[in-house]
Amino acid sequence: MEPKPWRPILLKPTAFYTHEAYGITDERRRELSDQMATIHTEMMGKITPVHHRLDRLADISETAAEFAYCVHVDTIFLERNGANL
Repeated sequence: MEPKPWRPILLKPTAFYTHEAYGITDERRRELSDQMATIHTEMMGKITPVHHRLDRLADISETAAEFAYCVHVDTIFLERNGANL
């Protein structure tokens, strides 16, 4: 099967943490978390289309792996804060 540019590469498939599985360093994970916190603050309490959230996450991501990680973290955040998914 031909590789697809949106498919994240699992550099460490047996890793426990998602960021480690995708090869995202702790420093970069913290940077992404800080940027996602800003996005969450801006969007909380507003009705925001899913495609708008995904677009913002794509803006801060440098790779497909980072985008997948951000979508994962964002979904957990929304679920834990009672957002309608």
